[in-house]
Amino acid sequence: MKRSITCMLLMLLSGTAFFSQTRRRVRPAQTSTTPGYYFTVDMCHACYYPNWTKDLLRLFQARGLRATLYEGAMMETPTERFASVKMFPRRGLWKDIVYVGPFTSEETALAALDKFPIVLREVQRKRNKMGGAKDQEWPLSEREEVVRTKGNDYKYGFYEIKGCKLIAL
Repeated sequence: MKRSITCMLLMLLSGTAFFSQTRRRVRPAQTSTTPGYYFTVDMCHACYYPNWTKDLLRLFQARGLRATLYEGAMMETPTERFASVKMFPRRGLWKDIVYVGPFTSEETALAALDKFPIVLREVQRKRNKMGGAKDQEWPLSEREEVVRTKGNDYKYGFYEIKGCKLIAL
């Protein structure tokens, strides 16, 4: 009798604990549905430092460029400057990527790349200071520009930049 009461009490307590757990809110797969041209900006994984994405957001916005943090994937295309997508794909648990945009046209998006070096250089300087003496040797060219290497792939230092075009659904 004592044993059955103890078992029932344990079941009651564990059931109550299960239902009282707070449920995590799931972020939507797409935070911005504004069609337009975007650039995704990611840093070399070995170079990550705490809050590097927040630094990028703040600096891009200070330069008059809209930027947002989104848990997504990099889209690739071998030939076009911008990969066309209907919805930004969700990557899952890997990482967050900075999205800069939307821009109204391909030309305005490409012109905005002129503002990227000053922002990316500032974050690179901060990363170099955190890395110690050996990182101080990483070159910081005041004249380096964002260059397109192939398709929608653009490079600046150790940053990976991809062009994408979000089309209306």
